[in-house]
Amino acid sequence: MVKTDLTYSIEYNGIDTFRFAVPEAVADKVLITSKADAAAPPIKQKSRSTATDGWVTWSVVMQREVLGSQPLEVVYVTTPTAGESGKQTATIEAIRVLDPFEKSD
Repeated sequence: MVKTDLTYSIEYNGIDTFRFAVPEAVADKVLITSKADAAAPPIKQKSRSTATDGWVTWSVVMQREVLGSQPLEVVYVTTPTAGESGKQTATIEAIRVLDPFEKSD
């Protein structure tokens, strides 16, 4: 199991959408939870895009805008493969935090 804690710091103007990318191989196994306290807004929607260059973008929308800290936990399970000398290995790529707004050219 791979667990990544993402903590976004929002200053000056609240936002309700947070984006990050995970490797395409684990995109179907991703579990996303908010680790904020009970007073914080809960997650309204989680959606994923189609894969681009081996990465899938996840968008997490909160029920209202957030100002301050917004911690999210991203968990997925990866299966090790048999490597040399019978040892099991797994390649884990870091999650990519993305700009909260999609840029259009």
